[in-house]
Amino acid sequence: MCAGSRQRNLSNIDGSWGPLRQDGRLNIPRESTLPRARTAEYWKSIPPLSTAIFLGAVFCLFGCFGVIQSMVQYERRGAIVRVLWVVFSGGFAVAWAFLATRRLIPHMAILGIVQFVVTMKIGMVFDRLSTSFDPRSDLAMLKHFLVKDAGAASVLLFASYLLMMEFLRREGSRYYTTQTEMQLANEIHRDLVPDVCTSKGDFEFYGRSLPSGEVGGDVLDVIEVEGSWFAYVADVSGHGVPAGVLMTMVKSAARMRLASTGTENFLEKMNDVLAPLSAPTMFTTLASVRHCGGGLLELASAGHLPALHYRSALRNIQKRSVINFPIALFNEHLEFATLQMECEPGDILALLTDGFTELLNRSGEELGFLPLESLIVEQADRPLREIAQSIYHLAHSYGKQADDQTLLLIRRRLARGDLRGDTPDAFQAPPLPLRKISLTF
Repeated sequence: MCAGSRQRNLSNIDGSWGPLRQDGRLNIPRESTLPRARTAEYWKSIPPLSTAIFLGAVFCLFGCFGVIQSMVQYERRGAIVRVLWVVFSGGFAVAWAFLATRRLIPHMAILGIVQFVVTMKIGMVFDRLSTSFDPRSDLAMLKHFLVKDAGAASVLLFASYLLMMEFLRREGSRYYTTQTEMQLANEIHRDLVPDVCTSKGDFEFYGRSLPSGEVGGDVLDVIEVEGSWFAYVADVSGHGVPAGVLMTMVKSAARMRLASTGTENFLEKMNDVLAPLSAPTMFTTLASVRHCGGGLLELASAGHLPALHYRSALRNIQKRSVINFPIALFNEHLEFATLQMECEPGDILALLTDGFTELLNRSGEELGFLPLESLIVEQADRPLREIAQSIYHLAHSYGKQADDQTLLLIRRRLARGDLRGDTPDAFQAPPLPLRKISLTF
């Protein structure tokens, strides 16, 4: 490691570090997406005033139970006792709500023990503070106490209602503002990552990116450079707006680097540009293909999934991978290995992201590569758009999408002018309707 270099902090990223996974990809940890962690992060993001209003509503609601408790125990009367019942019930309710919303499970266990001990001891305190008068001996006095307690309970319930309505109003306004910004970000994302349907020389391309949310962290591009073409698929770690921002930086840096310095040492240059600008916990995996003339292609990968190479002559799939670190994982200059391969007429090269292979079904099983390989072999003679549509339909029917799904198909045509039904030089072809396929897993 170079002197003065800074290694990325991976301490708060889930997963185990390993040199290589079974799919040929570097075992790079991904950010936690556990529902419990997301819930805690949401409550931590709420403004302090809104949090105070919410906890105030909880206090008033459960303080009402304190009033009811004082109504039941007539022998323990007095204004001080009633107030203490309200504080006791409402205070512990606020503590439970605060710990539960932040998923502080160990602290909740401690709180339960504390509440049990306090409940056992509080009776003696109330006995000392209670008046000796028993209102049950005087019906008029009993009615007077009941009216006062009922009034106090009503006031607490009404206050709880008002506070909760104010909390919902504030959070609704904040949510609406956020959703408006997310819709705008989604429109920008669609403009930055449009569907790719084009042809260049003897090769045809079809690519599509389907984000898991309003904003995705995947990007694909096919660029004319140095009299030929260069294509890549990139997957930014994480989800949402942070990943979308870095995705925009990746595409901008790629376009500028290719325009200014060409395709030579592309990954090295991308790492030099993005590493100082990326957050310590974020990185980018990327797979690129450079046309070197004729059917010769150069494949480069930065911690990405292996490319699936369908060989028309043998009608099988061969995984093509190059082991390198992801981009921006280390803030230092890195060298990246490449692989040259021959693409025969009719061959297909598929670059995809782990939103497909790591898709889970109801049993918790990953989709993996095998069903995708089988589908490509089965439909290799169809137009690329139809193959891509079938892959997305397969993923949709297998399980619920949890990550961005991006796919780029590259095929060397059998004969010049044979586009197999794809639209040449149109970067925003409309999606086809979903078509059912028959595939055995």
